[in-house]
Amino acid sequence: MEGFSLPPAEAMASENVVVGYSGFGGREYFKEDFCYPVANSDIKTFVHSAERALAEFRNDPSLFKKRQTLARSYIEKHFTREAELRSIETAWQKLLA
Repeated sequence: MEGFSLPPAEAMASENVVVGYSGFGGREYFKEDFCYPVANSDIKTFVHSAERALAEFRNDPSLFKKRQTLARSYIEKHFTREAELRSIETAWQKLLA
């Protein structure tokens, strides 16, 4: 479990399609539109999701390209430096209030 779950976000920013666990912190960006999210420790679903991803890639590689583009766009739009600075500022304002 991680607070943000950086590895999947980095993978998505590099236009990779992600199959796996959100680490709980990644739930906010593990969207079925461009990922294959799996509940923590659900090995059976993980295997089925990986098989589904491979089958979809074989059947329609353009679908994967679409998922890759959507994943990167989502990460770039929602996790900017400016958003991080706003989040830190808001946290400090609440702590100091």
